[in-house]
Amino acid sequence: MRRASLLAGAAVCAGFAMHAAPSEASCIATLKWRTYSYIGVGNNLPGVKIGAAMPEVAKQPACNDAIVNGYVPPPSFHDVPVAQLEGVSPAIAIAAGASMIYVSQSAFPALPSHPLHKVLNLGRGPEVTGAPCQVKGVATTDAIGLYVNGARIIVDPDTKVELQRHGTGFVAPGTTIRVGGRACERKPYGQIWIKARRIARG
Repeated sequence: MRRASLLAGAAVCAGFAMHAAPSEASCIATLKWRTYSYIGVGNNLPGVKIGAAMPEVAKQPACNDAIVNGYVPPPSFHDVPVAQLEGVSPAIAIAAGASMIYVSQSAFPALPSHPLHKVLNLGRGPEVTGAPCQVKGVATTDAIGLYVNGARIIVDPDTKVELQRHGTGFVAPGTTIRVGGRACERKPYGQIWIKARRIARG
């Protein structure tokens, strides 16, 4: 089965003295619906059927958020009609355009309980090395994933997510959680990555 990339549909913003503004990765295929962040994972996924249109539109950031010589433009968004997937809650995944599928960063396709787990076949995720650690704080999400206190939380098929919704692990933004990490690593650019062993309500 062809593996779908979590960064499917991503493009590169380039130019003189320019780079993408932090937290607004608008060149990535990403949507915001209600309080949830989504990232595009592919078109025409096998076995995934697009259902009825939803009355509430999603917001998509415009690809104009480049920093030019230190100036950070304010984020701008436009409305995008979205549709449900048959048998899948829109809090888990939605569709936009003719066939692009977006998955919520509050749920985790790496988990076998996720309805798109077999289709996406994401494997075990990025490698994280280091000692075990724990972190507690308020969960936030963006187009890249789940964070607690600025640390990126990596979920793999063995992670025990005690918070459940729609039949799978689910962490809504604003929820206070405790994360036990089997490995925790500070990356060269300073961010901490935590390979989660367990995620529980804080």
